Amino acid sequence: MKDYVTLKIPPPTQNKLSLIRNKHNTSKILEYINVLKTEINPSDHHIQNVIELLCRFCNFHGDKNFENMKRTA
Repeated sequence: MKDYVTLKIPPPTQNKLSLIRNKHNTSKILEYINVLKTEINPSDHHIQNVIELLCRFCNFHGDKNFENMKRTA
């Protein structure tokens, strides 16, 4: 697993990641960012936006793993 420094994630965004209560989701976000960088080479700003959005999503759902989140009708 690559860490924050290897992925070049800025400190304010690192802080948001560290505030996620479910560390499984944090590792999934980092894995996703790593794959995203490999596949499409996004800008740093795009990566920061994706991380911030996923952090908000995690905080909204509390301690649920991504795999356990379901869409409601």
